[in-house]
Amino acid sequence: MVKSFFKVLTVIVITFLVISSAMTFAVQPGQAASKPWNFTATLKPGTWQSYILGPATDGGAYIVDITPLNMSISGAYIKSVILPEYDGTQWNDVLRMMIPVEFPKQQVQVDVYQPPVSKTVFDATTNLAPGVWHGFGFAAIHDYQGAYLADFDPLAASDKGATFMRYLIHSEYPWGAWLDILRVQTEAWLSSPLPTRLRVYLVSDLPLVADFNVTLTKQDTWTGFFVGPSSLKRGYIVRAIPLAVGESYQDLNQYIIQPEFDGQQWNDVLRIEMGNLDAPWESIDYNFKIYACGFYIFLPLIRK
Repeated sequence: MVKSFFKVLTVIVITFLVISSAMTFAVQPGQAASKPWNFTATLKPGTWQSYILGPATDGGAYIVDITPLNMSISGAYIKSVILPEYDGTQWNDVLRMMIPVEFPKQQVQVDVYQPPVSKTVFDATTNLAPGVWHGFGFAAIHDYQGAYLADFDPLAASDKGATFMRYLIHSEYPWGAWLDILRVQTEAWLSSPLPTRLRVYLVSDLPLVADFNVTLTKQDTWTGFFVGPSSLKRGYIVRAIPLAVGESYQDLNQYIIQPEFDGQQWNDVLRIEMGNLDAPWESIDYNFKIYACGFYIFLPLIRK
């Protein structure tokens, strides 16, 4: 274990303004976007709180770190996502956070990063049909070293409140070989297809803080791995690389890192959701690599 860690030299304080009664705020970086900026917020149980990071046209991709500042109830966790949203005038990149309704309110510090990208590995424009789980293959799984960030730039006005439902960069086995795939889905209620520029960036200059292999079974619907205390204030990107060859395998449904309270402290936990239980396979081996912004220290992962 490496016991030393490096502190980010510049922390940029941001201001935020309430811009609507729907719990939406605007945040503004004080200096260069490649450096972190931060703010504090109080999350109310069961309420999504939204923070505008900037216009979607800026072409920015973000890493966010959420550090809870108060004790809580064992099992508490915080959800977060960054997706484009249309405010009736323009598309914005919006950070949304929530603590579930069964847990008490929580004050958090939020650090937002725009890391330097090494290369744009995918850049395309397409019409996203409402509610469709679109997929775009952009590389073989061993073409690039590092992790990926996605950016979405809708090119037309839409319904006020329109947003994306979800996205994921993972590996699939469609034609006898593993490929890295961008998956994206808009809300099903949108009135028309949405022309959108899609980009995938390679980030290869961040420290690698964890690298491990694991065998996952189709019963692993929400498997967890301890990454480190949330107090380390690190934002993460995860790369999942399948190790199986020669057979068609179900892909991962999702993998995320979120703060969770274990009864004594808040920890950052990697959560992995496998495919459906009807899949014809029983287990599959994966390599997970975790890269970080913030305070760096290598810690062994512990399966939860």
